[in-house]
Amino acid sequence: MGNSPFLGSSEEFFLINPWINASFHGDTEAPFLSFDKINAKWRLSFNSVDLELGRKYWLSKCFNLRPYAGLRGAWTRTTFRTKSLRNISFEIEIKPNIGPDILSDEVLDANFKDRFKTRNWGAGLLGGIQPTWYFCSNFALYSNLDMALLWGECENKKREKYQTITISTKISPNQGDPITFTDPSYRNLSKSKFFQMNAILDLAIGLRWEEYWCCEQYRSTFDIGWEHHIWFDHNHRNKSSDFFFSIPSRQDGTPEVNGFRAYDEVTGNLCYGGLVVRLRFDF
Repeated sequence: MGNSPFLGSSEEFFLINPWINASFHGDTEAPFLSFDKINAKWRLSFNSVDLELGRKYWLSKCFNLRPYAGLRGAWTRTTFRTKSLRNISFEIEIKPNIGPDILSDEVLDANFKDRFKTRNWGAGLLGGIQPTWYFCSNFALYSNLDMALLWGECENKKREKYQTITISTKISPNQGDPITFTDPSYRNLSKSKFFQMNAILDLAIGLRWEEYWCCEQYRSTFDIGWEHHIWFDHNHRNKSSDFFFSIPSRQDGTPEVNGFRAYDEVTGNLCYGGLVVRLRFDF
């Protein structure tokens, strides 16, 4: 197991990709796969439409509160990609039944790609409040707090493509020409689709400047603030893990290693936020 090129040595800096399909480990002699370089890309497309009905109440001269309720529809697409690379040179010794031992120089080039794609759509109820504090007639501090509960469909896909290329050059007893071995590409596609309930929380706070026109028939506002949005249990990704443990050695002194493999669905929240600049005209 220690002779596997996928098993990094104690003197080597290596990386481990937790999203690699553990079922592929059976094709190597290593309990886990180590890499020299790992790249990851994450992409999100988020769309939301709200239909709301509310009313503003003046609770004091400088403070008003607008409760509202309505409907929300949303659809998202999330793509998460990882690319794991391994390039290493090592020597192996082959002991044939007849003839001298053969020493070979090996160069391994591995390229493992994983892609997770999640699609969500749903519709449901929306409710929230919008308090506003006025410093003067035109300048105010605004905020927003709302929550939506959507019922919809979630579709998850994972695509795997693993490729290894080995270049073997015989060193002794006679120098030989390099021989390239290309392992068959490992390709796999898994898919799941189900319906679920999702909760969404929206938070916002910022400063607002507003002006009224034509005897207060029209209003223009300029907002600059910060928004934060949380879609609970949005991310669903399938993950496999290996667990190894040693048992007492055999009579010849060779330790036995046993273990098991677990397949889990990793869930997580989708959180995003940032600076928001908004210009609005009411009539």
